[in-house]
Amino acid sequence: MAGTSTEGDTLGKPYFEPGASISPSQALASKRVASDRFKQRGDDMASQFPNRRKAPIALIVEDDPDVRELAAALLEETDLRVLECENAEQAIAILAREGEDVALVFSDIRLPGLDGVDLARQIKAVWPHVSIVVTSGYSERRPDTLPENVVYMPKPWLALDVLMQADRASAWMRRAQPIAS
Repeated sequence: MAGTSTEGDTLGKPYFEPGASISPSQALASKRVASDRFKQRGDDMASQFPNRRKAPIALIVEDDPDVRELAAALLEETDLRVLECENAEQAIAILAREGEDVALVFSDIRLPGLDGVDLARQIKAVWPHVSIVVTSGYSERRPDTLPENVVYMPKPWLALDVLMQADRASAWMRRAQPIAS
């Protein structure tokens, strides 16, 4: 369950209990608290990566704005900088600009135009370092056509599962890419 901690934290830090599914409205409320907290403390995620120009990126590709905002609220709790778009074509444009900094793509399967499976294939062909999670609310079963090294997560996904995938992608990115001086 999502909520806001109050004991010993006057800024109302958002939290997500491991294994909890949360509603979009809970996530959005938490996102607002997190945004306020970062503004109050003056945090800059890039400051956690002093030798890099920017923090690694989590790119969310989801055509449903509520689901996209829910995923963003979760991923903003990580050390990844979050970018959002609503279709594969926009995702490819973002990857063309930011590809070397993208650690994770979190995509729905059913998207307008190019679907999430084809998007995953294209990403792996051009940006093989990017970790990819593909989600669907239509099937518990992993699509046979999904590339082998892509994670499949049926909806509704659990907060802990999303955060674990983000942590793995971020850790891999830190190990795989030398820090620029």
